[in-house]
Amino acid sequence: MGTVTRVFEDLTAATEAIAPDINSRKFRVGLGPDIKAVLPAGWPRHDPGLQRHARDCVETSDIDLLHTNDLDCMIRTGGGPYRDLALVLVPAGETAFHFVCRPGLANCTQAKAILADLSKLAVG
Repeated sequence: MGTVTRVFEDLTAATEAIAPDINSRKFRVGLGPDIKAVLPAGWPRHDPGLQRHARDCVETSDIDLLHTNDLDCMIRTGGGPYRDLALVLVPAGETAFHFVCRPGLANCTQAKAILADLSKLAVG
């Protein structure tokens, strides 16, 4: 598994080196309808970290919006199977946040920043 992770990290670094504007592009984030029940009131609107990395947040359960490139990632509390999409689980008490995106975006700067914010929420 370490080899696969290194390959994706190398691919991410190479992509950011040849296309630095990708690194500054904000994500379009889908929020599963059930996510608001487990996140603080006003989130994501009042999360400064997410505001730096997300262009907009849309409440939806339509995972196909990732396949059509209408969304860059989704944050849910469950679901699946996600077929060819990347899934990162962020433990949050008795449940876990499901961060779902296209495989090429899973290790980019924006995804890592959003995951870091989710991790802080899950702990706090």
